[in-house]
Amino acid sequence: MGTPYRLVIFDLDGTLYEFPANATNFKTTKIYGEIKSNAIKFIGLRIGVGKEAASAIWDTINAKYNGHIATGIETEYHIPRGEYLSKVWDVKAETYLKPNLKIKALLAAISKKAILSSAPKVWVDSALKALEIDKMFDYVATGSENSRKPHQAAYLKILSHFDLPPKAAIMIDDDLEFLKGAKDVGIDTVLISKRLEALPPFVDYKVSNILELRKLLL
Repeated sequence: MGTPYRLVIFDLDGTLYEFPANATNFKTTKIYGEIKSNAIKFIGLRIGVGKEAASAIWDTINAKYNGHIATGIETEYHIPRGEYLSKVWDVKAETYLKPNLKIKALLAAISKKAILSSAPKVWVDSALKALEIDKMFDYVATGSENSRKPHQAAYLKILSHFDLPPKAAIMIDDDLEFLKGAKDVGIDTVLISKRLEALPPFVDYKVSNILELRKLLL
């Protein structure tokens, strides 16, 4: 079918590749397990405490800052957020991710596309390269920037880059919080989910995997 959308904005994790069957979200993947291990080591070395104490600090920050560890570490211990992200999220994505020819073909058929990820740049760059799609996007926004989803500024920055109104774009994500952020600025939304669930009003479409987007967008 034809599409009214002149820009497709993709999330990365859980959208451009599927999580393993035993993982329900990014934080239950082996990828995040390695990231957490890196974080505890970083905290121990940077603050000067043992592994047990570093793990307790991580748990406290995770709870207090709702999973935004880098922000918590910067606020509580004055360690630059960028330093934390560049060290902790420096994971070899090729260990976990492999290219998918069908997904690459789908992306190639979409004329204008962007990435809007909450993950830091070091991981996004590594993941896109491992998936062999790092040259396929016109714009890449990551969690290393000051304007991060679900804040409206993150979505508006992408629209401004392409000089497009919200209704000319559509956002693809597996996280409802980030889709709500897109809808709040007027961008249509697609939820990627295999679960049977009632859709909230800010979700316009639902697909079980990214390849089903072909029917919607092409």
